[in-house]
Amino acid sequence: MKLSTGVKKIVLDNGLTVLIKENHNAPIAAIFSYVKAGYFNESDRLAGISHLIEHMFFKGTRKRGVGQLARETKSLGGFLNASTIYDHTLYYTVLPSKNFAQGLDIQADALMNSIFDPDELQKETEVVIQEAKRKLDTPSAVATEKMFELAFEKHRMRRWRIGTEDGLRAFTREDFLSFYKNLYRPENIILVVVGDVATNAVLNEIEKRYADFEKGSLLKEESPPEPQQSQFKYNIVRGDVQQSYLRLGFHTPEIFHADTYALEILAFILGHGRSSRLFQVIKEEKELVHSISAYNYSLEDLGIFVVDATAKPENLREAEIALFSEIAKLCTDSVTAEELTKSRNLLESLLAFSVESVSGQASILASYEALGDYRLAETYMERLYEVSAEDVRRVAGKYLTLKNCSLLEYVPEPFQQDHLVGAAEIESELRQHRSISKRNAPVEKREPVPKPALFEIISPNSGEKGIVRHMLSNGLTLLIKENHQVPIVSMGVFAKGGRSREIAAISGISGLNARMLLKGTRSRTAAQIATEIASLGGGISLSNDPDYLHGTMSILSKNFESGWDIFADILSEPVFPSAELDKEKKNIIAQILRTKDDMFRYPLQMFYSVLFRGHAYGFPAQGREETVNLISREKLLDWHVSQYSPDNLVVSVVGDIDTNKIKEFVEQRLCRGNSPRKSFKISPIKNPSEIELCIEKRDKNQTALVLGFSGPRYTDEDYYKLTVLQNVLSGLGGRFFEELRSRQSLAYQVSTFLVSRLYGGAFLAYIATSPEKEEQARGSLLKEFEKLIIDPISEQELKQSIRYTTGTHQIGLETYSAQMVQFAHNELLGRGFEEVERFKAKIEEVTANDILATARKYFDLNRYAVGMIRGKKS
Repeated sequence: MKLSTGVKKIVLDNGLTVLIKENHNAPIAAIFSYVKAGYFNESDRLAGISHLIEHMFFKGTRKRGVGQLARETKSLGGFLNASTIYDHTLYYTVLPSKNFAQGLDIQADALMNSIFDPDELQKETEVVIQEAKRKLDTPSAVATEKMFELAFEKHRMRRWRIGTEDGLRAFTREDFLSFYKNLYRPENIILVVVGDVATNAVLNEIEKRYADFEKGSLLKEESPPEPQQSQFKYNIVRGDVQQSYLRLGFHTPEIFHADTYALEILAFILGHGRSSRLFQVIKEEKELVHSISAYNYSLEDLGIFVVDATAKPENLREAEIALFSEIAKLCTDSVTAEELTKSRNLLESLLAFSVESVSGQASILASYEALGDYRLAETYMERLYEVSAEDVRRVAGKYLTLKNCSLLEYVPEPFQQDHLVGAAEIESELRQHRSISKRNAPVEKREPVPKPALFEIISPNSGEKGIVRHMLSNGLTLLIKENHQVPIVSMGVFAKGGRSREIAAISGISGLNARMLLKGTRSRTAAQIATEIASLGGGISLSNDPDYLHGTMSILSKNFESGWDIFADILSEPVFPSAELDKEKKNIIAQILRTKDDMFRYPLQMFYSVLFRGHAYGFPAQGREETVNLISREKLLDWHVSQYSPDNLVVSVVGDIDTNKIKEFVEQRLCRGNSPRKSFKISPIKNPSEIELCIEKRDKNQTALVLGFSGPRYTDEDYYKLTVLQNVLSGLGGRFFEELRSRQSLAYQVSTFLVSRLYGGAFLAYIATSPEKEEQARGSLLKEFEKLIIDPISEQELKQSIRYTTGTHQIGLETYSAQMVQFAHNELLGRGFEEVERFKAKIEEVTANDILATARKYFDLNRYAVGMIRGKKS
């Protein structure tokens, strides 16, 4: 069944377009309001106003006060959020389908009746300014936006889309009302509902709630067109970053242009995944970059082909030369039949996984309806399958030219080139390596390509079975859940232990082990592994978590057996080649540097280092440079054998599979006997005896702060109580959000997290604020924690959080991959896979007095830890 099958489209008398699709695979519904207004519709004076209007969506209506929309949605067991991009603003709710009508009422009220209170506008403007500062501290975002600014001269794509501090503060309430009145008209909005609903009942609810949404005059200001680029452009930007960020942009046509389909396939071949040309040549063979990828971003009136990479600053020029050499090769030698097949299979797989959730389906339907017709999604994908090798070669030569290129380098502040260079000098150097031979590749015979089963969704009555645990003879635990609703499989192999078994001298060995599993086996090289799995439309990822190592595979069910052969091979027959080991050590060190550029992960790492001092939980996730460099191949092999012994493994499989076949496959490949069990001494966790600080000064626009306390283990009963409390405090409508963001305008991002692991845990709060407001932010966090140990939360807060916790737990299990991970996680950490079903009842037992007692147990205001990047005061 195609995604478009069964979609009901209605245009109401006021012009509102409505799409409804029933999907009864899970008791969940998604409500998407897609407003065809975004950054492109703002004049220069109003740059950023559409995003600020999106924020005001949550700030009150005629009948609901500030924060009430989010709190009501939480009490329904769902979540409400929004996003703004160049050509649209999206408001979306996902919740249990039994509460659909109430969720629709909340979203309709916000869309039609927001009051734009002047005081709230002023507060929210300061919040958005904090969001802008956060973006300025995100190197990848700065590099991309600066490249767009370089590439576009007239079009609004060139602007810093969130707006400037002075510009945002200059908006008047009349500006908001005028923009809203001109663009938030029913004829400019698409309302999409997908989920476990009845079409006629949904339509009745929509007609009842949107009948008063008056049709008006749609005044839509469009961006000036972009003139054709005629010369190479270059710019270099410096900042407080640990490595260099490279962006290249090539102008391409709009989404439905005849060349766009070939450009999409070109992006897959050049820069999608580990098997792509750029990854294999520039990263793996030449070791010039730490990461590299490519994509074609196309909108209704323009497109841009982007290559992004990270590298050492001294390698940038050589990497750029290598990139243009690869483009030249593609233009002369064309692409292989194998590359085309691989791209089509990857595309088919991505599409299958994109419709696994109701929100994924709603997003696709809304996006293509905005472009003219929701059925264009399937037409567009079918056209991609018709692309030939000659089409790819032709568009590469047509668009990936130097005169059409804008190159942006974002480098560390201290880095200085040997001599000053400009665009002309760089262009001359690159041109030597971009010259295309007069010889053309032979034009291949265009063979007909069978149309794929795009957006395939199988009826729920095709069968879903419960999960079953199988204990194999050698101790391996196998968890299987058959579900034939979507033709995909998610599989994971989990090894208990992970980073918790590391000692300081080998910190980073788990991460190195995970990386090296993809670097070669007895029968396959690293390149063969990457190419073979991609050719099947599959993906394999390896990770090192605090309490376990795991490899996961997602693949179309028709290709599962071939994919399993590769997956089992890398887990059971790795060889850890010495040359590849040296490369991966360099990549890990680059990742360590990248973490220091991350204003969330780095202060969190600093926090863990003092909270879990002396325990493996306090070690950096990727290890330390000095320890990683000392890990030998022999030590790595020994570590792998000790972790991947069958009696230490949990294998979890969910999807369109046959239980008996899975058992047979696992027994053949992962059950070849046990190694002698190795004992690991785990250091005890010592809770802080005082206030412990880890602070680093940086030239950043914000101060990012993590403050928190020791917390329960995953198997402790306190885990449930603090899970409920976390959802009282965090997110839209939460205490911390309402106080520190909505009332005090201290931050864009403020949140709380419960982290519960096998041997211990933490309860923490995160905030990123202006350096001048650091003391106020820290004091406000502590004051909110203090309230929790004085008085119990209200009954209303308790009920709302319990409904939200249980509802979002249900929503979070919508995809096969989420189920697969949760089953294994609970099995490994001691609760058993049954916890996934038991969780709701345990949460519903929590009382306000339970939470008060638990808060008093853990939130000692004289014993906590802080990790902080202290920004530079203006």
